[in-house]
Amino acid sequence: MPPSFAPIFSDHAVLQRGKPMPVWGRSDANADVSVMLAGQTKTARADVNGKWRVVFDPLTAGGPHVLSAASAGASLDINDVLIGEVWLASGQSNMQFSINGCAERDEALAAANNPTIRMNRGNGWLVCSAESLPSFSAVGFFFARKIADELSIPVGIIDRSAGGTRIEAWMSRSSLSISPNGRAILSLAATDEVCAAALADEEDIRRWSQDPKSPPPPPRLNKWRLGRALPVTLYEKHIMPIVPYAIRGVLWYQGESNAATVEDAVNYRGLLPALIGNWRGVWDERALPFIFVQLPNYKGDVPAAWAHIRESMLKALSLSATTMAVTIDLGESNDIHPARKRDVGHRLALAALNMAYDRTALFTGPRYSGMKVNGGEIRLSFENTGEGLMAADKDAVKGFAIAAADKKFHPAKAAAYGSSVVVKSFFVARPFAVRYGWENDPACDLTDSSGLPASPFRTDEW
Repeated sequence: MPPSFAPIFSDHAVLQRGKPMPVWGRSDANADVSVMLAGQTKTARADVNGKWRVVFDPLTAGGPHVLSAASAGASLDINDVLIGEVWLASGQSNMQFSINGCAERDEALAAANNPTIRMNRGNGWLVCSAESLPSFSAVGFFFARKIADELSIPVGIIDRSAGGTRIEAWMSRSSLSISPNGRAILSLAATDEVCAAALADEEDIRRWSQDPKSPPPPPRLNKWRLGRALPVTLYEKHIMPIVPYAIRGVLWYQGESNAATVEDAVNYRGLLPALIGNWRGVWDERALPFIFVQLPNYKGDVPAAWAHIRESMLKALSLSATTMAVTIDLGESNDIHPARKRDVGHRLALAALNMAYDRTALFTGPRYSGMKVNGGEIRLSFENTGEGLMAADKDAVKGFAIAAADKKFHPAKAAAYGSSVVVKSFFVARPFAVRYGWENDPACDLTDSSGLPASPFRTDEW
């Protein structure tokens, strides 16, 4: 058989600059394969199953190049290959949300013809154009455009997202098993009769989970509480086939389906770090940049569930090489799919420019760093404030509540001074704890000097 490349390699691909680049595929069993790219030739011998793999030396940004494989007199070329920056974009429907449905659709389409931006959604690489752009992930596109404009190099987005899915579907069995909650999920998947029936028809379930126009799920799945994909299935279907394709980092926008209950939202604080460790492990890169979107404001059905999942995301920042795009000002109270996606992509790009490309501009919004009780008021300290904290009215910052040791919160008067906010209430003589934006759909307006919003937080653990 002639040599072939893994599906992630196709015409118009973007390969990661500045890193060793694994390339792999299939040929006849035990065949010698020569693979050529940008003046480099690498050779490998296929194994007994016909699988081969080579690793190219790091290259600088540029192109177009031809990626070729030859074996036993047969060859295959992949054309129009660029070297640039590659990011994996994953999560659920708000990452999957296309340009066609976003509020900035007309703006995006007016500047659609940009051959240095490319996206892979599983069926080959597409060059950004008026014809291809409407199907792109809106968040992924606006991120890529910002990075391409700032760095003047090609950018490729590998979009592996699926609507309505929980984080457990994107994790390996071993990563789920490291936490009590994950082990409980795996146990449920193994013993629940509804899930057992579903697992017997796994391929059907996978097809169903990926097709947004699919009919309602089979009745036997209606009780399955893990959303539109079973644990581990999307990790096996969408992540493992692209490992170890060289990437700069990961963009993650997910969590809505894990905010079904407060218990689920609290458990997310163990699952998100486990997923990050899982993916870093399979890419064999302990400091692989991982940037995630903190969920925006949304009314929801379960009081405080979205507040708790935002807190779970905030706590994940204890991991190295992670950062977060705060979007508490970009949601829509009654729509879980807010249409404004440009600012989400731009905030992810600001975080990436800081983390992966050593840019020093403000990138993540103010973050609570400590508190001090002074009589009848509490002074809160923040980092990442730029030239100082801002609000519509700095003497009446919205979104704060304060409580004494009785755990009863009251709306607070809050005023911003430099990198601090002073919070007090007539009803709380001896303050003990403060919360900011601690609701599913809060009205809050604290920002840094560039206008990036502060993350919701609380000082208590009640």
